[in-house]
Amino acid sequence: MPNTSKTELQQLKQELDKYQTLVQECNSIILTMDMDGKITFINNFGLMFFGYTNEELLGKNVIGTIVPETDEAGENLKAVIQEILLNPEKHVINLNENMRKNGERVWTSWTNKRTNYFQNDYPEVLCIGNDVTERIKLRKLREELTHMIVHDFKNLLIGVVTPTELLLSSKTSPVSEEQIKFLEIIKTSYKKILNLIMTLLETRKIETDKMPIQKNTFQAKELEASLEWFRLIAKQEGQNLTFETEESLSINADKDLITRVLENLLTNAFKHTPTGGKVTLTICNQNNGVLFSVQDSGEGIPSEYLARIFEPFFKVEHQKLKTAIDTGLGLSFCKMAVEAHGSQIHVQSEPQKGSCFYFYLDNN
Repeated sequence: MPNTSKTELQQLKQELDKYQTLVQECNSIILTMDMDGKITFINNFGLMFFGYTNEELLGKNVIGTIVPETDEAGENLKAVIQEILLNPEKHVINLNENMRKNGERVWTSWTNKRTNYFQNDYPEVLCIGNDVTERIKLRKLREELTHMIVHDFKNLLIGVVTPTELLLSSKTSPVSEEQIKFLEIIKTSYKKILNLIMTLLETRKIETDKMPIQKNTFQAKELEASLEWFRLIAKQEGQNLTFETEESLSINADKDLITRVLENLLTNAFKHTPTGGKVTLTICNQNNGVLFSVQDSGEGIPSEYLARIFEPFFKVEHQKLKTAIDTGLGLSFCKMAVEAHGSQIHVQSEPQKGSCFYFYLDNN
């Protein structure tokens, strides 16, 4: 080795030893696998975490050792690993079930990167993993508990609906104008709560692929009729609501889901529109399909937040508008429901000029 002093070699060895110690003893799983999915390196922490010896894992495929062929939900993890190997840049971070030697299932958050560092010119994928099993268990427990509470709350709330509707229809006994006013407030309140409950339940179903889209053909005017209760909200809030629904327009979609999408968009519009403002729902024919839009004259959304507006529970305080942008779960649900129909939802907005949320459904 020309012009390399003994001191320099010692320094290089020290740096290498330091690096190896760091890799071997850090509290994260560090491994590399070749393009066939065979393990070429795993650090000491990874061996202890999965319960294997070095000899038991080196040269073995990750499938069947530290990765089960399918997870508990039935997802094909073999296909997931193959996709990571082919396109690691698309899966820089992924979360999946893993398996210890004793068969115990654990959840790991992985960071993946293609590298040529360890095997000369042969590409490998470097994977760094952290155990998130307890976090996932807590999240599942929270979701199950929330689902149970919301489901029971829905059943209790339905018990309020029938007597209120009967009183408003005056089929039981005469009701004064003042009583009607109070009953209408009760009606809009339980409608809002019921919409929130159904959004929570249906979001969970869509996330877990337990809500198949049930398309049928119905008239746009049927949607308008199911949204009439928003006129009570407009009246109570001092806002103007306009329905612009094309006559004899047929829609091929999941009626319940699309109704819920429009309810959430209208709820969001009223929330961010001041007294005296205007909200317009438009349902019209466009290119052999149907265009839905909800336009409001509210405070609008700054451009820097438009890309995040459909995130669950997105919230930000905006000083210029002197208000908070808080989307809750409603807009996130709208995005999932529209995407489940094979389409996308969009938003156009400017501060102080209102917002327009719109999406298109192909009738074919």
